[in-house]
Amino acid sequence: MIERARALAKLAEKAKPGPWYARDPREWKGGSWYVDTRPERPLYDSADGNICRASRNNVQLIAAAPEMAKLLGEMADEIERLREEVDKLEGWP
Repeated sequence: MIERARALAKLAEKAKPGPWYARDPREWKGGSWYVDTRPERPLYDSADGNICRASRNNVQLIAAAPEMAKLLGEMADEIERLREEVDKLEGWP
């Protein structure tokens, strides 16, 4: 589990830096939700930032992915640190 959490964190590090935002199609009279890295830009701007289009629920999950992966990596580090503490305490005379 810890290795998988770290692998997900590495994927997030390689991806376009977050935060990512779920954009509502009602903002631009479109039909699809999409993930964007720059929520302040006009939605008709085709400049780099638009990551993908999908359903609302999928886009919200995708937009949260970088933060979740980073958190998983931090949790894995904390679990490992706590395991090392337990090992030290168990070896204490």
